[in-house]
Amino acid sequence: MESGINVMEERQIKIPQVLLLGNGLNKAYQGASWNELIESIWVNKKITSNAICDAPFPLQAVIATDDSIDEKLKEKPDSFYGVKSIDEIRTPIEQLLGIGLDHILTTNYSYEIERVACPLVDRDGRYCKKLTAHTGACKNAETRYLLHTYNQLPYGDFINKVWHIHGEMRKPQSVVLGHYYYGKLLGKYMAELDKRGNQQKIRQEKYLPPIMDSWIDAFIMGDVYVLGFGYDFSEMDMWWLLNRKKRENARHGKVVFYEPSFGKELKLSMLDTYGVQTEDLGFRAQGPNYKAFYEAAIDDIRKCVKQAQEEIYHG
Repeated sequence: MESGINVMEERQIKIPQVLLLGNGLNKAYQGASWNELIESIWVNKKITSNAICDAPFPLQAVIATDDSIDEKLKEKPDSFYGVKSIDEIRTPIEQLLGIGLDHILTTNYSYEIERVACPLVDRDGRYCKKLTAHTGACKNAETRYLLHTYNQLPYGDFINKVWHIHGEMRKPQSVVLGHYYYGKLLGKYMAELDKRGNQQKIRQEKYLPPIMDSWIDAFIMGDVYVLGFGYDFSEMDMWWLLNRKKRENARHGKVVFYEPSFGKELKLSMLDTYGVQTEDLGFRAQGPNYKAFYEAAIDDIRKCVKQAQEEIYHG
């Protein structure tokens, strides 16, 4: 696969290698589905849960809680805890942690990655307070809109930076669900990138590495491998970021989207419009073996990252 930057011309510049991980991996390894989550937090007496199946996923949570998501998060945090047995998902998470990625972005609120990397982390994530770090862009770890705050996880030879980009469970006020919070979050993206201006391009012209003050910087400038995140059309902030990455003035990395392709023609066409490389790895039939697909995707990501690193250091 071709890199998103001409490494032969800019060998001093290291392209950040970035994973964007969604809930698909959890579902493939016996994690709770979105429907099960919605059922567990349902309080709305005006409509039945069966009537909302066609609504966008984030809005289903708004309807289910009668626009009281914050309260439900505090009342029933266990509904958002993810997989019950970490052993079910340990192997693929270990494989991802061992790749040597610069940043792991996850839309999950739960702590599967942290639980595999650090046995002291339980489902409620309380121990994560000891793993929390932040960039120099803020004085303290953020409690909402976690643009500059991440969990730092030593694993083998690597230090993994794990960013919960839509919030994490031990910080209920950070969780992003519904129009109001998506709108606020998108405003944060815009402000962050407006502040950045043309600094990335100016640094490139001086053969300096890109600024990495936030996970947004990693997404815009890096090679991004999307796994288990379906890019549902309701995820407006993530679609906006794809468009913004395409318009970045500085040379930047690619985006590779991994998903079985059956029945996804419209979405794949839209991703292609934004310059995204899509990979179904030969999984084109209805009802594919998702565990086999994720195994193949993780192996492909490992090869891509290794190739990118070899080009930088030995090109």
